[in-house]
Amino acid sequence: MINQNEIKSTALRNLNMYFEDIYFQSNGKNIKDVPKGVNIGFKEIHKYEENKISIKLYCKVEKKNSFELNLCLVGIFLVGENFPTDKLLPNAIAIMFPYLRSQVTLMTTQPNIVPIIIPPININSFLKRQQEKFDKNKN
Repeated sequence: MINQNEIKSTALRNLNMYFEDIYFQSNGKNIKDVPKGVNIGFKEIHKYEENKISIKLYCKVEKKNSFELNLCLVGIFLVGENFPTDKLLPNAIAIMFPYLRSQVTLMTTQPNIVPIIIPPININSFLKRQQEKFDKNKN
């Protein structure tokens, strides 16, 4: 157990990160032009608990009639004393995102498939778009 006093000067500390779910299905077709026609989507769900942020980062990579990959990466972060928990969400997701990108590349490095390499994204823009979608669906 981490003592709260040990992280006074640290804004964000990763307590745990793991893939909760990985699903990959392929129909076995030879896919030489994978980057063309591949759909990639992300979704994030988070929860604040006092001085912790729990995040589930979802990714879906799909090429119709070829393959589908679904991932869920869970991250649990401890927020240092005197730091606003809600303001550190983008930082926590930015820490998680390279692991998600790497796993997508690893999972698509399969025989007869050109690996999918997800470029870095602007986390703040991603969160803003997600909030706009949520607000639109809420009305």
